[in-house]
Amino acid sequence: MAAESGFLSSPRRRRRLAWGSGIVSFVGGLVAVALLWPDVERPPETMSTEPAVVITEPANVPLTKEARAATIGVANVFLKTAVKRDHPERSWEVVHPALREGYTKASWATGDIPVIPYPVDAAIYRLDYSHPNLVGWKVSVYPPKGSTQQPMTFYMDVTFSGAGGERRWRVSNWSPASMLSTASGGGAAAQGSGAFAIDRPVGDDLESRINPAWLLLAFVPLGFVVLVVGAKGVRDWRRTAAVERSYKSTSKPS
Repeated sequence: MAAESGFLSSPRRRRRLAWGSGIVSFVGGLVAVALLWPDVERPPETMSTEPAVVITEPANVPLTKEARAATIGVANVFLKTAVKRDHPERSWEVVHPALREGYTKASWATGDIPVIPYPVDAAIYRLDYSHPNLVGWKVSVYPPKGSTQQPMTFYMDVTFSGAGGERRWRVSNWSPASMLSTASGGGAAAQGSGAFAIDRPVGDDLESRINPAWLLLAFVPLGFVVLVVGAKGVRDWRRTAAVERSYKSTSKPS
């Protein structure tokens, strides 16, 4: 029987091809990561004789029932007046001086204030963090039924500040976090019109810097080689088995 010819007829060549393709695929993956990874330009390093400034993150503390009730009470007033622009002057006492800096109570009452407006009909609070004298909420707000306004999520900071008997909780930050899908409004809608509820905290989804589909492309050549080598091995095994069966059938004594 004539020996099979061709480049893939040699098992050694097939093994070398498989190893070589694997190495090429691995290097290709590294190149893909290097090309797709953001090119961050680092600023030149400079030496200074000034002492280093160490910024420490405030420690998280458990949110007490009293602080929870107080901060949400202040937040509700802020939403129904400053955010909704319904008698905004009534929010004056619950707004932190830093947020209303440069305003008088009379100018604040005009509604031309540094607070992003929204037609709030319902809200759900999710605890973001709790520090000493500072509580952060993620507030999902919903418009009245039938409104074309999309639900939104805002970050709200409530700070405990003041002097002496004037210390109280006040809203010190109100900034947009993200748009919500219209389907997510069901939780608030079920509360009824004008409902303000508290919900458990939820995490944010993180997006990868690199789409995994790009990395998978680096392994396509390896998969092709494995498929070819596997098909070749199955074919050789079947041929060898056929030859052995033919030999055994012809070598039996008559």
